[in-house]
Amino acid sequence: MTKRSFDRFKRQFTKWQKAFSLGEYSVGFKLKKFPDRFAEIDVDAEGCIATVYINETEKWTNETIDLVAKHEATHLLMARFSEIARRRFLDEDELHNEEERVVCILEKLL
Repeated sequence: MTKRSFDRFKRQFTKWQKAFSLGEYSVGFKLKKFPDRFAEIDVDAEGCIATVYINETEKWTNETIDLVAKHEATHLLMARFSEIARRRFLDEDELHNEEERVVCILEKLL
C-alpha cells in the first residue's frame, strides 16, 4: 500500500466515522500483512478506542479503498451492539437501546 493509498483510506474511514456519528472513538491505523483479507478493526467499545489494520501487501484501487474503509467503519458502528450481545448476562433494555441508536443513524443516511 502506498502512502497516498493509506492516506485515502484514513480519509474515507474518517468520513464514514463522522457520517455514523462516532466522533467519540479515537481511531488509529496500522499496516499489517494478511493472507486472506483486506483489513480488520479491533475495537474497545467501552473505552472508545479502535485500531484499523490494513493489508499492506494488497493491490489497492481507489474503489477498493473506499469500499473497505466504509466496511470497517460499519464494524465500528456495530461495535457496541456486538459487545453488548456477547455479554454473559444480557440487559435486554440496553440491547434494544443500542439497536435503536444504530437504526436512527442509518435512518438519517438511507
